[in-house]
Amino acid sequence: MQIRKSKWFAVLGISMLLLQPVQEVVATVPVDAIERPSVASVRMSTALMLSVAPAGQRLVAVGERGFIQFSDDNGATWTQASSPVSVTLTSVRFVNALRGWSVGHGGVVLATRDGGKTWRKQLDGVMAAALMKAAATAQEGEAKAAALREAERLVQEGADKPFFDVYFSNESSGLVVGAYGLAFVTEDGGNSWRPIGGRLPNPSGLHLFKIYSDATGLWIVGERGLVMRGRSFVDKFSSEELPYKGSLYGVACSSEKACYVYGLRGNILQLKSDTHSWASVANEQPLTITTSVLAPDKLGSLIFADQGGRILSLDNQDARLTVRMSRSLPPINALTTATDGSLVAATAKGMVRVTPSDFR
Repeated sequence: MQIRKSKWFAVLGISMLLLQPVQEVVATVPVDAIERPSVASVRMSTALMLSVAPAGQRLVAVGERGFIQFSDDNGATWTQASSPVSVTLTSVRFVNALRGWSVGHGGVVLATRDGGKTWRKQLDGVMAAALMKAAATAQEGEAKAAALREAERLVQEGADKPFFDVYFSNESSGLVVGAYGLAFVTEDGGNSWRPIGGRLPNPSGLHLFKIYSDATGLWIVGERGLVMRGRSFVDKFSSEELPYKGSLYGVACSSEKACYVYGLRGNILQLKSDTHSWASVANEQPLTITTSVLAPDKLGSLIFADQGGRILSLDNQDARLTVRMSRSLPPINALTTATDGSLVAATAKGMVRVTPSDFR
């Protein structure tokens, strides 16, 4: 994996996921931002929010300046949570109503044991660089020298590499991925981490944007059409060959087990299970697709959202996208389904609740 500062311009293509906090990515993240708790803010209702996830009946969302908030009424009202960092948080996931993790800029990994009310830091970029150096030192053979040079560079550059996504299969086993192919796993709930980026089929060190789990195992997608699949964290991953070489921001599999990858400029590709080939899905208004979610029954099997604030449903029968919103929203970065069947969106201007009456 070769890291060059000039490659940070590639991050500009991550749509609304990083458009506003990109300055925080380009420059080295100040150490005090990794250590300084996020402050209470009256801007919370209009802050840039990047991820939202269910924690039992609760919803938890994360975003800029280390902001974390939770809702116990299906997204109607939100309460700011205590956060130990002030860096932008990019993703949040829960394995049950209490245990969850969030990742973000500065190589930060946070964990909660109380459903998102309070959080503690488990990893940051300084610690991650030290782990990379230790792993490189323990290597043998021809690859050791190159690994050591790369690790030394990480140490010297400090905590400026973001993680983009986190996934835990249970309370112990987890994976985080990020810029330049950074990938770390834990088997003890995040108390200790080890780097595995060198074991992934990503020799160019491409950015890794999203992790997805289905019955077959794990998917990891990233820039330049990168799609990697493996049965588990410890198994060997293989790469998929796609006819599209732009950035991919997510994976979605419907209840009918039709699987799609999606990303830049509205590109969506479906995996044809019978031939294991990829086919493009027609999109008449190709704005960057940023997120997806399994849809309420009456809307079809999958819902996508894009940089233009549109919510679209996908008909699996003819692979056709249909705009379903009767009102415009700010650019959408993440979606989840609330327990009452409504959709809740993390947007560039705060959290937005979308009720069935908003659909057409």
